[in-house]
Amino acid sequence: MRIIGGSCRGIRIKAPRRKEVRPTPDMVREALFDILGERVRGQNFVDIFAGSGAVGIEALSRGAKSCTFIENNFMCVKIIIENLKNAGLDSRASILRTDVLAAIKVISKKKGDMPFVYLDPPYNSNLIPKVLNAISSSNPLPPGGMVIVEHHKRKNIYAENWVMIDRKYYGDTALSFLKMKDSERGY
Repeated sequence: MRIIGGSCRGIRIKAPRRKEVRPTPDMVREALFDILGERVRGQNFVDIFAGSGAVGIEALSRGAKSCTFIENNFMCVKIIIENLKNAGLDSRASILRTDVLAAIKVISKKKGDMPFVYLDPPYNSNLIPKVLNAISSSNPLPPGGMVIVEHHKRKNIYAENWVMIDRKYYGDTALSFLKMKDSERGY
C-alpha cells in the first residue's frame, strides 16, 4: 500500500497481516479525499478502528493539522507508529490504544475540535450504532462536523440523532457521510 496524495504521496505503508484487519483500498481512500478536498487542510481528523492507519495518514499527508488514531490491537498500533515515522508524520499524530467507547470519551474533551471522524469497524460487527451513539452523546464534532463510515455496501447505517447526507459505493465497499441532526451545516 502507498499514500495516494499530498506531501507524502508514494510512500509505502505497511498493513497488518491479520484476517480481521481489512485495509481501506487505495481507490476508496482516493475517492474519500477527492470528496473532502481542501476541507481537511488545517483540521483535526480522527481515524477510529485505524488498523494500519492508512486513512489518517492520508489525511495528514493532505494537510490535516493532526490525527488521532484509535486502535485497540497492539500489533496494529505498532504498525501505525512505524508508518507514521516512515512518513515523517508522527509529530502530528496521537494514538489511543483503548476500547473505542473509552477513546470517544477522551476525544470528547476537545469539544468541537474534531470536524472529521472516520469510522471503519469490522464489517461483521454491530458496532456502528454504538459508536455513533457514543459520538452524539459526547459531541466532539463542531457544527457541520461529519462522521464518515466505511462499511459493506449491503449494511444499512442507522443511529438515532444522525442524518445521512451522502453515500458512495466502490465495489463491495460503501462510504456513508453522516452529520448530527441538529448540525447547522452540511458537508
